[in-house]
Amino acid sequence: MNIPPIFAFTDCKDENAITRLKARLTVLFVGSQINAVGINSDLEASGCILDTLDALRISEEPAIIIGNLAPRADKHYKNGAPFYVGRIGEVVIVATKTCFTLIHKLRLIEKINETDVETVCKVFLPAEEAERIANSQFRSFEYVPRLARWAYDKENIPSTESEVLTLTENKIWWVDNFGNCKTTFTEIEIKDRVVDDMISLKVHDTKIEIPFYKKLADVPKEELGFIIGSSGYGNNRFAEIVKQGGNASLELNIIPGTKIE
Repeated sequence: MNIPPIFAFTDCKDENAITRLKARLTVLFVGSQINAVGINSDLEASGCILDTLDALRISEEPAIIIGNLAPRADKHYKNGAPFYVGRIGEVVIVATKTCFTLIHKLRLIEKINETDVETVCKVFLPAEEAERIANSQFRSFEYVPRLARWAYDKENIPSTESEVLTLTENKIWWVDNFGNCKTTFTEIEIKDRVVDDMISLKVHDTKIEIPFYKKLADVPKEELGFIIGSSGYGNNRFAEIVKQGGNASLELNIIPGTKIE
């Protein structure tokens, strides 16, 4: 078996769920280095997937990225949102649809393939097992690792081609341990908004102005700044709201998912 590294981002993030996911991936990809990280939302997963792709781009070696955000609250589907397969170079991505939005924003992917759990499993597994997995309460454990294996092996997986969703509004997608707030504004978008070295934004329906600086080192001590951060892909990076020597997230009361205009 080939042994690509695996990077999984999942909202099933307690120790039991993470351990089970890693164990299942371990037996399907013997010898693989498996990294599983708990996240809180599809937007966080989308940004993490993009950053992982960026980290992988210095090599053409294959890899697998998983994004699991499929809450049962979405009643459009029988048992949670479907999982999709996408490919960027030698990297296979298995995730729910909204996990592809930031990849799409940077024009890395246009089409993904929607899969139905029971339909796919019936091709590769006995019918009784396929039905059990289709009704599982933990599809990211029962189905996604298998789907990743089949996709990586380039099996003929029943699927329907689909357009990637477009991000319709800008938000904070991640807050790091320093309190720096990663936005979904690209460098080009944010530079178009700079007037007299200031960025005007609306956060929590309140208009604020923050000075724009090229990099974190240029932000004066104890002051807020809008900078071009490290997240993104290649030369296309996302802007961040930071506070030099402080915590921008706490000062502005913003968390991942906070809308910014």
